[in-house]
Amino acid sequence: MTDWRGQFDSHLTVRPPVDDATLSQVPAKRGLLLLLGEDSRPLILLVAADLRGRLRGRLAAPADGRTSSRQVDWRQVTGEVLWKLTDSHFESDFHYLQIARSIWPDGFAKLLPWRAGRFVHVDPGGRVPHFAKVNCLTAPPGVCLGPFPSARWAQGFIDILEDGFDLCRDSRRLAQAPRARPCAYRQMGRCLGVCDGSIAMETYRAAVARAAPFAAGDRGTLLGELEAKMKHAAGQLRFEDAAALKTHLQRLGGLDSPAYAHVARGEAFQFILVQRGARKAAKVFLADRGLIVPAGPLTWPLKAGELSAVLHRMAELVTDAGAPGRYDLWRVALVACYLLAGPQRRGVILRWGGGLTAEALGEAVAQSSQALGLTRPPRAAGLDDAAPSVGSPGPI
Repeated sequence: MTDWRGQFDSHLTVRPPVDDATLSQVPAKRGLLLLLGEDSRPLILLVAADLRGRLRGRLAAPADGRTSSRQVDWRQVTGEVLWKLTDSHFESDFHYLQIARSIWPDGFAKLLPWRAGRFVHVDPGGRVPHFAKVNCLTAPPGVCLGPFPSARWAQGFIDILEDGFDLCRDSRRLAQAPRARPCAYRQMGRCLGVCDGSIAMETYRAAVARAAPFAAGDRGTLLGELEAKMKHAAGQLRFEDAAALKTHLQRLGGLDSPAYAHVARGEAFQFILVQRGARKAAKVFLADRGLIVPAGPLTWPLKAGELSAVLHRMAELVTDAGAPGRYDLWRVALVACYLLAGPQRRGVILRWGGGLTAEALGEAVAQSSQALGLTRPPRAAGLDDAAPSVGSPGPI
């Protein structure tokens, strides 16, 4: 059997136009639908909130008996239908990626409804140490930061850092240092001047190395230093210096924009995603950068043992250094897409860290129980009486 066929739940041989008796064999549920030609060649892969309804629209006879000449008449070319059931938008997109990649390995990316992830990379030890936009989460050397909602926001993030740390804005001039002509920023005193040799490259690398952890969220110490220098300059009546430091502080404050709320180091791109599942259950997916592993379900009312098992599996995943796919471009992009999505489509996504507890996971799921399609328990009820309470003292 072809590998991609094994990823589907069932199939049906059809002779379009299909009638209601044939359609009744296809579930009226969410999932993926693949139409095959009479030669078993894949024709089109579809995501559907209602598989039966989507198939009816493609293969049933039109009510008026006419079809548009500008559209493919799938009734003329379809001989078999395969489908896979899913319970959430994320699960549908995850399996769409896996199946499309299996069927069309050279062209699947053009079919995806989401873009490549937007990230920012910097390597202070590189030949040209500068912050640059990249379309994927990159492996070391250097630091990769993200995700960003768009390339525009990624560039805005870089602009803030360059302004706040007086870094070189032109990587081409930087590559020519120390023999490049000074740019306008250097002439205005808003660039350290490595391009024309005003400072040594190693000194400039140190400035970039200082900016990298600040960009990743380690800001308290440096902000405190800048504020202290600003107050000291004002106290010494060096108002021009104090004003310049205040401008730097205000500019760096732009990194607190809501658009940058999820920006972190690439190695911290590790998440537990809780999505809709069957009735009274949610499905869990574990993501370690570009590696995505199904790990569920969580049944409702929540059970402490299941919550602990999710955390245990996540801990195993992030310590399995030999697992392939850590930096897969499109799986990283998929997780980034949902991380930045609205609450109804996003589900529950928690960043993994050593401090994440079963109690915190359970509380997040409970707070989103309606969005996850779970039945709310009575107000006084907590976890299953047969299981230890998530909020109970002692080990879980």
